[in-house]
Amino acid sequence: MRINFLPEQKKGIEINLKSILLFLLFMIIVAGLGGRYFYLQYRINALENEINGINSQLKILRPAQREYQSLVKKIRSLEDTIKAIEEADYFWYSLLEELGNITPDYVMLQNVNLSEDNKINIIGIARDEKELMVFVNNLKKSELFEMVQLLTVRKSQDLSFQIKAGVAERRK
Repeated sequence: MRINFLPEQKKGIEINLKSILLFLLFMIIVAGLGGRYFYLQYRINALENEINGINSQLKILRPAQREYQSLVKKIRSLEDTIKAIEEADYFWYSLLEELGNITPDYVMLQNVNLSEDNKINIIGIARDEKELMVFVNNLKKSELFEMVQLLTVRKSQDLSFQIKAGVAERRK
């Protein structure tokens, strides 16, 4: 059994104070949640605007990106071409150096032509048959030349000659 010694008026005030505090707490929570909701909505709108801005920039940049990639491909192709030219130049250098080393003193080369199928055509003059045969034998002994053929020999004051040979595979 409970006995309440407080007058009836004070009981009502106590209950009203608790309900007011609960109501205030409820309102603070609702206000906090409402504020959070509006803040999140604001951030969502800001982020959507930022996304739209980035998408519009991407629309502008995509053609530039394609052009950049196309230029990169062209640059790589040109670099490969340069590399091939450098290798060919080096090959020509070694080929001419070898010709210079194996050509006897009294043999003069007038024309040296390398075809696309790795055949070399040499036109020149020699003082006599002995010098010409030394040159032909040197060509045959060289690692750079193969299938050496003496095509023509004409005697005037000197010997005019034409030699055809294959060029061995290019050394790396």
